[in-house]
Amino acid sequence: MTLFAPPFEWPPQTERLARFYAYWQTRCGDRLFPARRDIDPIEFWYVWRDVLLLDVLHGPRLRFVYRVCGTGHVEWRGKDLTGKEADDSASPQLDGTSLSGWTDCVAQRRPNLQKLQGIFDDRLLHFWTLRLPLGDSDARVDMVLTARQVPR
Repeated sequence: MTLFAPPFEWPPQTERLARFYAYWQTRCGDRLFPARRDIDPIEFWYVWRDVLLLDVLHGPRLRFVYRVCGTGHVEWRGKDLTGKEADDSASPQLDGTSLSGWTDCVAQRRPNLQKLQGIFDDRLLHFWTLRLPLGDSDARVDMVLTARQVPR
């Protein structure tokens, strides 16, 4: 799956993601990315169901912990992953794709957009995912905020 970097050319049926990205950009100020304290979930209510917020654990091995899982993710996965490490999920193929996207977001310190289309873990999937870095300084990403949009 190809990862797209900014500036994004928004495909049809990704208007909620484009709006979310525009909101995130307004919170950057003169930084590469905003801190968690700079964003207010009330202001992006239109993607709540499809949001993930992940803590980034830096160490010998980069790890991710689900801090917030929107209800759309919980329904889709059949369980709430809040508080669990990304490695604890039961969807290895899809999570491998997600991990590579989160890792890219952290390493490059910039957003990415990815279209996921195909069979993952015996399920036919088709959606777009936007991954946005958050951190207290431009030197390090501390969290990844993601949203997905399923074409109508």
